[in-house]
Amino acid sequence: MWFVIATALVAGLSVAAEQVAQEQYIRKYDAVVDATTELLTLHLADGRLSMRVSTVHDGRRRTAIPRRIELLITGDGPLINDARTIETSVVIRADARVFTRCTRNPRDMSTMNAVAVVCTFDNFKGLTDAQSIDGDAFGRSFVVAPGQLTALRALADRWMVPE
Repeated sequence: MWFVIATALVAGLSVAAEQVAQEQYIRKYDAVVDATTELLTLHLADGRLSMRVSTVHDGRRRTAIPRRIELLITGDGPLINDARTIETSVVIRADARVFTRCTRNPRDMSTMNAVAVVCTFDNFKGLTDAQSIDGDAFGRSFVVAPGQLTALRALADRWMVPE
């Protein structure tokens, strides 16, 4: 019996570790515009959706808390060619409550469905403080896995402290 429980625990931990490993944090500096982009990409809904969380700051080092955070949600599938329909198809919930402290903006819809959800840092921090995050986008439901939520919290914590 102990062997079965131990095997199940190891399998669960390896799946969680694999999920976190699939998330991708990138930080890149562009000398031409003297700005740094920081972003984290989460793969959702079995890879059919993605959420790229990003901010841009002047220079190489972040000297203040970011003013704006963008959550770019993209998805494959049949293109929704109406800007209002694509915008309203994206809903994010934190602890089963709709996250409304943001603006939603459809992006170029010629190649994929994409909506940018833009919020202040404080509102993003509030989102990451939730026990669970889920939602709907482009006709698909998604759940932010525990390991992904941990990665979002770590990103918010990193952005709270200037470098």
